[in-house]
Amino acid sequence: MDSYLAQLRRDVGSRLLLMPGAQVLAVDADDRILFQRSRDTGLWELPAGGAEPGDGFRTTAAREFTEETGLQLDPDDRATGVFQAC
Repeated sequence: MDSYLAQLRRDVGSRLLLMPGAQVLAVDADDRILFQRSRDTGLWELPAGGAEPGDGFRTTAAREFTEETGLQLDPDDRATGVFQAC
């Protein structure tokens, strides 16, 4: 099954395509920031990715963070400060 982005690309070709997305700034207790190396460019970057239809910011951020790092975030966790949307 094609991703939403693949379906859009098939419809619009190489024209400019704007899509909402999210990046996650993960900071540990020692104020270290989690970066990952891009598979495409080799540069260091924050975990990030595009939204799927019907996703809100928090859902997108949590899903992409898990996909990119293997670590779990609960998009509904507002009480602990573990996951804060800006």
